[in-house]
Amino acid sequence: MSQTIKKLEAFFMKEFTEKAGRIAIFSLLFMIPEFEVKIFFLFLFVVFGLASDINNKRFSTLISLPFSYKDVYLMSYTFIVTVVALTSLAGSAIFSGSIENGIANLISSLIFVTAYYGVSILSVSFGMDNFGVPFLVLIVDSIVSNIGISNINPFYAFSPTTQGITWLAAIIAVLIFLTGLYVFDKKGVQK
Repeated sequence: MSQTIKKLEAFFMKEFTEKAGRIAIFSLLFMIPEFEVKIFFLFLFVVFGLASDINNKRFSTLISLPFSYKDVYLMSYTFIVTVVALTSLAGSAIFSGSIENGIANLISSLIFVTAYYGVSILSVSFGMDNFGVPFLVLIVDSIVSNIGISNINPFYAFSPTTQGITWLAAIIAVLIFLTGLYVFDKKGVQK
């Protein structure tokens, strides 16, 4: 357990050292209390994390540390979730004043981040771009989930952007996340 905490601490220090400015700006943007407004900033934060490091050939420094692929995947996700959770909760405490709205906003944000983290890592694991493919998935997701009447459109229920049925969207997000973990751990990266 203490070994895991030491690894996590080293990873967090590396991320804060390399990406301090980006983290500060996104932290302010994550305080926006409306999930629909926050989606694009959450998306950018996810795709410019580990997926960007892999795409820009900065992954070798991570893997040279005593981290396995699985460790890197999970620590990067933990880092993203920590930043999003802390700043979202702070934002909802400051701006909305409602604990219920803050928790609902946080859950929606975490579902979205979980799904698109998996999508971005799957994209770079197969040698594609860290931004283009996930952005295309985001556009298709946004369009398809908003076609027609929400009660009739099944994609509306489990889409990470609309989250018509929260628990169903969470299950789909976790499945995408676990698929990304499996592929990243078994296949490695192409870049």
